[in-house]
Amino acid sequence: MTLEEKALVIFGLGLSGYFMIYGWYWYLRSLKFYYQRDWDLTEDFGPTIYKADPGDEDNEAGPKLKFLVFLPMIAVLGTILFVGLTLGVLGVIPRYQ
Repeated sequence: MTLEEKALVIFGLGLSGYFMIYGWYWYLRSLKFYYQRDWDLTEDFGPTIYKADPGDEDNEAGPKLKFLVFLPMIAVLGTILFVGLTLGVLGVIPRYQ
């Protein structure tokens, strides 16, 4: 493995780790927030997430959609990406030549 490949692998692990931590951080904070407010999903909390076109307020995800769909999806996809890259680096998943 060349130096450039090693640098890309380290960059990929760092980036996927960031997405995993970001997703779980906001999802766990949202769980705590809504639990303390007796699961009142009408109150908005967390980062702004758009369904389609970023910047358009009509496409902003509501609190219920954000909590039940988008935040868990970001957390799970970030975890899958991080675990997949980690297993690839460790050699558990073989590389294609």
